This record gives sequence, structure tokens and C-alpha cells, in this order.
Amino acid sequence: MSKAISRETSISSQESAVKTPTAVSARERAPNPPEHGAIVTGHIIGKVASNGDNRPEERGLEVSVLVRLPGGFTALLHYSELEGETPDEQASRLFFLEVGDQVTAQVLDKKPGEQGWLIWLSEQQASERTKLMTELSGEAMVGEVLEVRPNGAFVRLREGLRGWLAVGDMAGDNGEQRAARLSSLRVGDRVTVKSILKRRRRARLKKLRITLSEHGLGPAR
Repeated sequence: MSKAISRETSISSQESAVKTPTAVSARERAPNPPEHGAIVTGHIIGKVASNGDNRPEERGLEVSVLVRLPGGFTALLHYSELEGETPDEQASRLFFLEVGDQVTAQVLDKKPGEQGWLIWLSEQQASERTKLMTELSGEAMVGEVLEVRPNGAFVRLREGLRGWLAVGDMAGDNGEQRAARLSSLRVGDRVTVKSILKRRRRARLKKLRITLSEHGLGPAR
């Protein structure tokens, strides 16, 4: 297998795959696709060969797998986004994957197509992201408030991760003090938090979330 297959080939291949019977129709697809950056788990439903539009010499060469995600979405996982230290290892990973195998990957990109959503995945980034989340467990860190909601706030952490800081886990000796803490937060504020639990939320999408706490920590510096 060639060590370098263009992204254009991948996109063109998925456009063709979405028009096949394995694609999700407008009636079947869920109202909202997985969010960009979400970690999703699905099952392989087939492999996609290059149509050779960009590289005629690669026509017929299997370069990607089609993954059926919860909610009825179909996504493309190119071999260059599979786990592996080298292109040859990634190509080998593609070779041994079979229909029905389960894969966990991160949503790289998405766009609406004629027959449904076109979604691109990365198994490699999902693996690195999950490893980093494990390393962050219990570690005190400074984050930036991204969004404040009535019951908590989303906080941007390092390496592009974000966590959820519920009002019940905010600094304060009682509910009134923690509610006041929430009311004082503004987008862009720096907060010192620690990861207290990793859990799966929105089971339909199998999205990983980091739960945060301010308890026992000082102010951000």
C-alpha cells in the first residue's frame, strides 16, 4: 500500500460511499450528528477503495473503513488516522480490521452531503486524547471558563480538552456560597480545578467528559 494517500481521495471515496445502499437516508439519520471533537464508538460496516480520481495508480486500493455510529450515522476512518507509529503499521491495522469490529475514534470534521452527513474520524487522536485524560485524573490545573450555565461551567484545559465544573463542585462551604461562586464566574476567568472523575455522558454518542472540582484548591494564578 502506498504510504501517502491524499485527503482528497478520502473525501471523494466517502462521497461515493454515502451514495451506496450502506449510507444513511434522510429518514434514518438522527437530527444532530456527533459534535466536532467528540469521542465516539461504532462498528465497521465495510471498507472503501480509492476511486483513483486523484491518483489513477491507486484505483481499487482499500484506503478507509466505514463506521456506523450510534444514531444511524455513517463515518469514514482513513487508514492514515488509524493507530500506528508508521504508515506501514497503519496500513497493517487497516488490513486486519473486519466488518463488525468495534472502533473508538474522535470526530475530525463533518459536513452535510446529498444523502446525509459526511463525517471523518481519527482513531489515533482518540487514543492520544483518552491517554491524556487518564493522566489528568486528580491533577490540579488552571483552566479558562468557556461557558457559564445555570448549573455549572465548561472549562478549557490544556491540549484542547475541556471539563465540566458543576455548581456543587465549586468552592464554598455550603450551597449558598457555591451558588454565589457560580454567579461570579465570567467567560475568560481563570480557575484552578482538578479532575475528580472520568465518566461517559450522553451514552448515545459515547462522549468522554472530564468532571472538575474546586474543592480544597486555592485561586488561579
